[in-house]
Amino acid sequence: MAQEDWTRTGFRWRWEFVQAFFTRQAAEEYLQSQAHNLGEARVYVESAYRNREWQRLRELLLGYRITP
Repeated sequence: MAQEDWTRTGFRWRWEFVQAFFTRQAAEEYLQSQAHNLGEARVYVESAYRNREWQRLRELLLGYRITP
């Protein structure tokens, strides 16, 4: 077979971001409930380091108190 009869192809695996969660438990629950839609999935942890918006949101949520 001559080289001109060949087609060179390739692929690359790529993980895609789907949802953001504040706890691992919430992420695991989502994976369980959506397993039929997601196929192979994993939990990836991203830091809020240098992300002032996420830090402010976390501060807001941690400072929230329910008064009776």
